[in-house]
Amino acid sequence: MRPWIADSGWWSALKNRFPPASLVGCDGYGYPAVYGLLAANLFGVAYHIADDRIPEGPTFSEVGGRVVQVDPEFHKVYATCGGTHLQIDTRADPHYDATGLGRFHRLSVPSCLGLSSPSAAQPADGLPSSVPPRPVAIGPGWRVGDRWVYLAEMGAEIEDVTLRVEHEGAERAAFALAYHLRGDVSEVRERYELSEGQVRIDTQIEGASGACCFRVPLFHTDGAFRTAPAVREDGFFVGLEAEACRVRWLRPEPKSICLEPEAIANRNGIYRVGRVEVSGGEMTCLLELGQFNLLS
Repeated sequence: MRPWIADSGWWSALKNRFPPASLVGCDGYGYPAVYGLLAANLFGVAYHIADDRIPEGPTFSEVGGRVVQVDPEFHKVYATCGGTHLQIDTRADPHYDATGLGRFHRLSVPSCLGLSSPSAAQPADGLPSSVPPRPVAIGPGWRVGDRWVYLAEMGAEIEDVTLRVEHEGAERAAFALAYHLRGDVSEVRERYELSEGQVRIDTQIEGASGACCFRVPLFHTDGAFRTAPAVREDGFFVGLEAEACRVRWLRPEPKSICLEPEAIANRNGIYRVGRVEVSGGEMTCLLELGQFNLLS
């Protein structure tokens, strides 16, 4: 809690640093005063029932080595190991999420760097007025005729999603997701391999006959801190203080690597969208969080 109390210049109940009067991140009822009262109550109760004689134990996320699916109630997949965590929404509610990888965290790295939430198509949260809403998560898209289609914008088009867990361990977790779709593209397969500070994503788009792409939101600003995402020959780089998010494109040879001209926003801030375009429906990239410089 300390960074959100000390760094903002004002007390905030939200994980952004926009002025409270802007209502960025508020969802129609979660105003600072409302959540401020809730936080005060929770801290007060914790203080009164705390017992220092009880030894501290590891949390679920600290133990790690797990892949968990919560479906159909919440259509989510969670994976954690080595202090690194993923959250995937497999059939998103367009008011709050987008389909695909929407959360990528590493212990001690600012949560905004790897993404804490996708951007929604019809956001219930208040967002900066300068950024029009559109659904974007970490994931693929493909060309159909003269338009682009993205997994992030899909909901009713998804007939079924299957999960296959390959490995669960303290140092590595691996699993595969298959989205069964209506339309020319009948299936999107994604394989995730998670280890400390990084995730490798292998994507196959069954039925794609033209250009395909992969998109990654890159942190730009939370209202106070500001970054400048950089395009590199092999991907993207964005740093914040001593930590950074690096995206390395592994295969195939890209047709183009760029930042999309339009920004996106979620309740945590404003992001630029890194885009890699390729020929064919097989793609592999590596996302990393940690301490490394732009030249590494």
